[in-house]
Amino acid sequence: MKRIVDQAIYEKYVSQENKNLVKDFLIEKKAQGKAASTLKQYGWDLRIILFLIHQHLENKNLIDLTRKDIRNLSIIFQEMEMSNARVNGLMSALRSALEFCADDDDYDYEFNVGSRVRGLPKNPIRDITFITEEQINWLIDELLEQEKYMLAMYLALSYYSAARKNEVYQVQKEGLIEHYYTNVVRGKRGKKFRLYYNHRVQKCIRLYINQRGKDTIPDLFVRVYKNGERKRLNKSVFNY
Repeated sequence: MKRIVDQAIYEKYVSQENKNLVKDFLIEKKAQGKAASTLKQYGWDLRIILFLIHQHLENKNLIDLTRKDIRNLSIIFQEMEMSNARVNGLMSALRSALEFCADDDDYDYEFNVGSRVRGLPKNPIRDITFITEEQINWLIDELLEQEKYMLAMYLALSYYSAARKNEVYQVQKEGLIEHYYTNVVRGKRGKKFRLYYNHRVQKCIRLYINQRGKDTIPDLFVRVYKNGERKRLNKSVFNY
């Protein structure tokens, strides 16, 4: 799926009032002890929602959205060929933000109309085909041959450490070439642990870090642009 949010348009034209509301919402969730990854997901999802409200609903304030507006947003998501699970995730973020407004005395908002919009049914269960370790190693070799070292490293680290994508995303580059384990990451239900890997994974890491070159960014997954600029990858990249 192509990028939804145009950064320049978002910064210049999307409702500042809506941006401030989302900022308040995220501060409240942080005060409730929500994980950093959860806060980032809320932020990304609500950013998409605000942008589409600007595009399709005349920049309407979040607290002025009607049930029909929210239903139409759901239809827009579906027309963008998002999965039912992705649509439900975005709608959940919107409902949570509106529930915050209903509970907060600073907002003149009495009832969360988003709660009246039903979520989509789960996509039909499909057969899951597991690939073999031989196939995974073949794919890693192909990626290395094409010098796509970041992809090879991501695949190798994910497979051999049996880590979830959110856990792999938290890995930092320091010490990875010297050791066979990562920094402490946070998994499901707040559990903290290291990811352990083998020599093959370490080889992929070494090739990627050498290709990336020197910088002061501690995160492992960094995109290097043609102009030399470097930025940490957005976690949403791992969804596709």
